[in-house]
Amino acid sequence: MQSHRFTLTVPDERGRPQRGEVLLTERWQPELGETGPQGDSCFLIVILSRPAPPSARVSTPAVAVCAPSRRIDRPLVIREPPAPYVVAGRSAGPAFPVFSPADMASYAEGRILAATSPGIAGQRVFPAQKGAPRLELLAQALLSPQTGDVAGDRFLAALASALAAPASPAVETANGEALLAGLRKLLHQADAKLQRGKEHGTALSRVVENVRGVVDAGGVDNALAEARRLFVEPLTFAEAVFLCRCLACDPDSVLELAEMRAYLDAAVTPDSTGDLAIDRRVTLEQLSPAALFVEPHRFDGMRATFEYFRKRFAAAYREHHRRYWERCARLLQQIEESEATARTLTRLNTIGQLGKPVGLNALAQYQDVRSALAGCPLDEALPDSLQNAPACPMCGLTLAAEPPDGAARDVSRRLERALRQQQQRLSSAAIRQILTQQKGERVEQFLQVVQASDLRGLAHVLDDELVAFLRELLSAPAPPGTSLFDDLLRAHPKVSEESLEAAVAEFRRLLAQELAAQRQSDPTRKPRAVLDARATSRARR
Repeated sequence: MQSHRFTLTVPDERGRPQRGEVLLTERWQPELGETGPQGDSCFLIVILSRPAPPSARVSTPAVAVCAPSRRIDRPLVIREPPAPYVVAGRSAGPAFPVFSPADMASYAEGRILAATSPGIAGQRVFPAQKGAPRLELLAQALLSPQTGDVAGDRFLAALASALAAPASPAVETANGEALLAGLRKLLHQADAKLQRGKEHGTALSRVVENVRGVVDAGGVDNALAEARRLFVEPLTFAEAVFLCRCLACDPDSVLELAEMRAYLDAAVTPDSTGDLAIDRRVTLEQLSPAALFVEPHRFDGMRATFEYFRKRFAAAYREHHRRYWERCARLLQQIEESEATARTLTRLNTIGQLGKPVGLNALAQYQDVRSALAGCPLDEALPDSLQNAPACPMCGLTLAAEPPDGAARDVSRRLERALRQQQQRLSSAAIRQILTQQKGERVEQFLQVVQASDLRGLAHVLDDELVAFLRELLSAPAPPGTSLFDDLLRAHPKVSEESLEAAVAEFRRLLAQELAAQRQSDPTRKPRAVLDARATSRARR
């Protein structure tokens, strides 16, 4: 069959026109599943005239391949198309083909291949009563799998199925307003059973509240939008509707079923847990609200299946909880070695003369890591708590959690790097001042530590008294051998009655200048002016 390419324009969920392509070709080629829409096309729909091989796969988003269940040998009849199809981007000329009822049935029974399920059945795209496929529905599903027209919306179909069970609903002709009215009536019946008292605040009541949110949203479009927000997936929405139906028949059983499903939903079982993760998925499938509604006699078996999973999960959780906090205790011992580094860095950061504080994020991370490694006080009481919730009520640990080994190593390195930076500041800016003054053995000890870049030694000798000493030492010193009187003597070597006022003003200015210099040097201390250079160091202390 000769290939034909058409243009199809459909509105997206916001009503904006989106242009795509429809390709009619004979047989499957691997590149069909690997090549996406070309140019400014937003989607591509490929229609084959031969069945696709079992190995056929589509890996590109916004691409769908429709393959018939049996080979179509005769040429398709070409007729003048209804809008919005055009040929090769032009609106004139013969275009989209007419499909016979046998052709439509073959495609309806065939396959629709896509990277992700478009959520639309072949029978809807190729309805038997029409001579042309409804490719606009498939295109809208490719553009936005969670939306579509109201009659074909997956959430609307889920609602129709849940309300009509055990009968099969006519989804093609589903009336949204009628379905919403049926849901409103069902919710009224469920509310009557919930008002008996003991179900309030349970998992079942939360589900009913979400269903009420859908009913109270307004029209059909708003209700479906709220259903997508609250339930995310159509299957979850259908399960909620079935829970409401079960509630109207057997409140006690459905309450227990809802609690069991809530436990399973909260039980974190990563793939690394192996059989336990498989058991959880199987148990969720068996605890189906639809199955309880259709076959209520299976409830005892559902309970037994859940209890088996909970027993295995609790055993695995207790062992994981114990090992996790044992490893955290060892990490805490290792990180405690950084306590002196963190303390020293904090003290050095208070010395304004060293510049802007460093390592603040590392210090905050150190406290966070220590808190995370602090341990969980719950041990012997843990088995009892796992009956009600699949996690420790104190620490909230999950089976997927791992001790923060990397964070513990990282914070130690960051603290040492920040402390080394402060040490370099001391070495480059303060060593010369230390060497020019005689301050006794303590200065010599401190100088040896700094010159040797001994971080551990610095942590041992640096205390609050030494920090105060460094703050004073690094302050800008007055010129040696001078005093305020010396400065006044240079300005006014002789004072007469005529120069008395000027000398007093100059003395006032010198005093104010000294106080301002001390305040700028160390804002934390109250400034004091001294009149003797030999008393300067004592006053500044």
